[in-house]
Amino acid sequence: MTEFLPRTGWFWDDLETARAAQASRSTKVDNIVAVDVAAHDPGEMAATWAALIGIAPPAQTPDGAEIAFASRTIRFVPAACGRTGIVAIDMHATDREHGAGGQGELCHTLIRFV
Repeated sequence: MTEFLPRTGWFWDDLETARAAQASRSTKVDNIVAVDVAAHDPGEMAATWAALIGIAPPAQTPDGAEIAFASRTIRFVPAACGRTGIVAIDMHATDREHGAGGQGELCHTLIRFV
């Protein structure tokens, strides 16, 4: 198989619990605002990404560097405990009163609702 089945083709979508979950689902997030990428040399990695993408050089930050990618920010931060790659994601919360300011962890990645 060289492609993903459309969501409607997944066999578990017809399960009663899946239908109930879909019916009760609401949109709590409508955009990804920023991503933190951990690297051993954040400044060097930010410069490499900017050059590869063809955008302005990174801005230096107190703990690394960041680049503007369309309407999003990619922050390059120091690797902690040897872990590199995506370590945090800022998501725009649609519920500004109750959702913004919250955070949680998913698959060892910090999710911040902003």
